[in-house]
Amino acid sequence: MINLICDFLLLSAFVEETKEIDMELVKDALTELSFDDPVPQASGFEASVNIQQPIQNPINLDSRLARIEENYAKINADRSEKEAILERLSSQGSILEYLINQQQNQFGQLDGQLKKISAQIDRLRQKLLVDGKRSSIEESMGLTPNEDQL
Repeated sequence: MINLICDFLLLSAFVEETKEIDMELVKDALTELSFDDPVPQASGFEASVNIQQPIQNPINLDSRLARIEENYAKINADRSEKEAILERLSSQGSILEYLINQQQNQFGQLDGQLKKISAQIDRLRQKLLVDGKRSSIEESMGLTPNEDQL
């Protein structure tokens, strides 16, 4: 019975969003939880607690239960909302990973193409240098290039 009262007191304090449990709340808990025994044994609480009716105010109990249900619904709604946000973030993360991989592949392809172009430019430069040296040697020797060479 004591455990039930303690649980009820903690739950009531949670619903009422308080950290302190006053004597009125203890009396209400004892009143509401004493279904058969109108005078529960006082253990650690005030010995002069008089309970006249098994349930003194059913509206009070109903309002507390309604507040508990409201808070529970809010907690579930918050949890559902957080799960939905997490799911969307996870989905967006997957999309971003895919886009990053695509960009890396494109950059890899461009890098390969740039290396090919750079190699071609180097070959053309070498060819121009070789051709330029030949023409300067031929000019110094007094040779004229044939039309076939042009």
